[in-house]
Amino acid sequence: PVRRIGLYQEAERLLVEDVGGVFLWHKQKAQLWKPYLKGSALEPDHMGYRSWRGDQVMSSSLT
Repeated sequence: PVRRIGLYQEAERLLVEDVGGVFLWHKQKAQLWKPYLKGSALEPDHMGYRSWRGDQVMSSSLT
């Protein structure tokens, strides 16, 4: 993660210097889940977020 942050900062620096982009904010999302919650419904979606999806709630194990 530390190296990745450095790479993002370097990419951001290059964009600002070469393209003139302005970065106003970075979206962050924190999530806490009880350790007993398991199943494919908690797998990250295409954007990396974990969320209960209606089609998978019934098939997920809570034990």
